[in-house]
Amino acid sequence: MRTKPSLREIREAITRRRVVTFEWRGLQVKAEPRVLGQGGRYRTYLLLAWQLEADEGWQLFRFSEIYEFRALPEPIRLDRPPCGRLKREIHELDTWGSPVQE
Repeated sequence: MRTKPSLREIREAITRRRVVTFEWRGLQVKAEPRVLGQGGRYRTYLLLAWQLEADEGWQLFRFSEIYEFRALPEPIRLDRPPCGRLKREIHELDTWGSPVQE
């Protein structure tokens, strides 16, 4: 059975600026988590992260679809391009680490 992460685990990875891995929609994802908050029509928790490796770039992940979450010792890079409209999808901020430009 797949393991769900706690919000606390995601918050810690963001504030400690650590690269993470997790399962999402059947894919293995490696990413740099930046912002956790609530958004969308039903105010679900969303994770804004820079996805590494395949399909590199900014991505929004629904917390309810994240499994097998693990923080790595590897630090995030701070020199990522602006995230554009994606940050605006989060209406209520919960946790944020390094600055994210829109």
